[in-house]
Amino acid sequence: MRMFFVRHGFMTLEDAHTSFDDIFDQFGRDVAILVSSLSKDTKLPKKERASQYVKQLKNAPFEAKLIKLCDIAANLSDLKNSDLSKTKRLKTVKTKLYYLNIIKNEIMKNKDSLSRIQSIIDGINDVLIHYKQKPVSI
Repeated sequence: MRMFFVRHGFMTLEDAHTSFDDIFDQFGRDVAILVSSLSKDTKLPKKERASQYVKQLKNAPFEAKLIKLCDIAANLSDLKNSDLSKTKRLKTVKTKLYYLNIIKNEIMKNKDSLSRIQSIIDGINDVLIHYKQKPVSI
């Protein structure tokens, strides 16, 4: 089984085609919970999957939300090199912004204890401004 950090993103269960138990056995409970809380249940219908994922993000441990913040930043940063159409890029930006708004409050509560959060948000805001979206403040 490969490590779950890929390039500068985070691999989830649906990306790795592996199970919670596999991750638990190899990396332990804490990592398995983090990966699970950031993974969409591909067995659910698409609408239900999206709704369930939002609930998971809201209830995820802070460490998972921090990973999600970094994942959002990496995904948005990668858009400039993407061959997606303008429409799909904008849809991606809006989806990532939606997820960011879900985790934003807890990130705000802990921003003083993590010095790099503001620079991550600044990078996200650069992309948001480029796509004519309202920047986020944390």
